Amino acid sequence: MSDDAEPRLAKIELRRRLAAARGEVDAATRDAWSELIAERLMGEVLPSTGAEPRTVLAFDGFGSEVRTEGLVARLTARGVRVVLPFVRGEVMEASEAGAESIRTTYGPREPARPVAIDPALIDMVLVPGLAFDLHGYRLGYGRGHFDR
Repeated sequence: MSDDAEPRLAKIELRRRLAAARGEVDAATRDAWSELIAERLMGEVLPSTGAEPRTVLAFDGFGSEVRTEGLVARLTARGVRVVLPFVRGEVMEASEAGAESIRTTYGPREPARPVAIDPALIDMVLVPGLAFDLHGYRLGYGRGHFDR
């Protein structure tokens, strides 16, 4: 095995283990944690930025991920424009979070008829991940869309 392959394989194994562990969290606990995340974002994170974001790129939590529906509703009620990611080929773009969405083959929902917006209009990005450490480093799913 090459030296380059070892870290990649270690990440694959780590992703597998973390996804399995997160998958064992029951729905009630996941919902409670999702609510705590939404409360912290709205009550602590947004005020600490010094300026109310006008546009936030959110994500559709799927499977064992944090539920984002409540957070999106809170942001929208506060007058924040919420956009969702969609992928064309290997490029992620953002579109209005319309009422109609489709489930992608990878898992998350995305706008059914996306119209890309200028990324310069996005003030804040909510980033999904398998795990985060205390320093804010993230382990994603390995496709790199939120890293570009």
